Amino acid sequence: MLALIFAITIMAAFATGFFLGMDACHAMPNPVMKSSTEGNPPLDTTYTILYCDGTSQTCDADLPEQPGYELLRKLVEPALEDAHMERVNVFHNGKYTDMFVDDSGALNGLPPNPAATAVYRNNVLTHQPESNADDLPEIYGTAVLFDRKVWF
Repeated sequence: MLALIFAITIMAAFATGFFLGMDACHAMPNPVMKSSTEGNPPLDTTYTILYCDGTSQTCDADLPEQPGYELLRKLVEPALEDAHMERVNVFHNGKYTDMFVDDSGALNGLPPNPAATAVYRNNVLTHQPESNADDLPEIYGTAVLFDRKVWF
């Protein structure tokens, strides 16, 4: 019986990518859309998971132009360790895009995320250069930054 439990545990570890070093992009569901209900083809959408330790991981997903809340939640919340996501409008690489963060990261004692904070603050600092970056809020916990607008 103990051998059976051990075998099931090992199989589950392989299935989740634990022993294979599977990255976060492959661990999350990829909501590939063959076509949207409006007949529009899916868009190859790049998103970057920004970790608190300064590392990041860039991923791709085929998403409709306007993915909707449920599809975004299924893609984003696993990267946020299943925390409830909050959308943040950001100005990144010369255009407005969307970033998603843990809506209670600071309250839950998560560490600050310098990379996500820089992206978040860039909007104000670009459009109001007289602002002091240290007076602006910080982002706490992992963040997911999209290369385009996905929230409508």
